[in-house]
Amino acid sequence: MAPALVTRHARDRMAERNIYEVMLMDVIDFGETRYRDSTHLWAYKDFP
Repeated sequence: MAPALVTRHARDRMAERNIYEVMLMDVIDFGETRYRDSTHLWAYKDFP
């Protein structure tokens, strides 16, 4: 799997929402995925 590319825009939004890199990695590793096409996807996970 290729490394995740996190844009400056995404990092800015993460900071606004108090989302930390460790949470992002948890979503990538253990969250649900929905593919748009062969190269784009959404990853999501509910956090209590």
